[in-house]
Amino acid sequence: MNSRKTSAAQKTKSSKPSAAKRKPPDLVFYVDECLGRHIPRVLIAAGYNVKPWYEHFPGQEDVDWLPPVGVHGWILLTKDKNIRRNTLEIHAILNSGVRAFVLTATALRKEEQAEVFLKAMPKIGRICVHPGPFIFNVTRMGYLSRISTKTLRRRQR
Repeated sequence: MNSRKTSAAQKTKSSKPSAAKRKPPDLVFYVDECLGRHIPRVLIAAGYNVKPWYEHFPGQEDVDWLPPVGVHGWILLTKDKNIRRNTLEIHAILNSGVRAFVLTATALRKEEQAEVFLKAMPKIGRICVHPGPFIFNVTRMGYLSRISTKTLRRRQR
């Protein structure tokens, strides 16, 4: 009887990598200037498709680069908490379909910030199969919480 259980278990085991280990193939991440140069390097080394700020919109105001990020379908990674509150920036996010993830933890070293984003990437990938606009907070533990569109529209006024 044990041999049947073992063989049945072996037949049902998948040879595919787990969903947590697979990287979404078509996702492109735009890393904001406030995260520096270390995080893009870490994400690239981990196999993610990254567009760092210094190669695309260096020195530009947020309201100027947010629309192209949304139009390209890139996913914004930032720690700029004001992006969730500034009327013009919220307007740019909502009108260009930006999918944004904001690191809310403060006083983290760059290595810790990179670790948080790497930990959250499987969840970010699952969320980003849906179109934007949206903003999610990313906590120190890698938990994600969505800011409701209703709240964003209220802040936009």
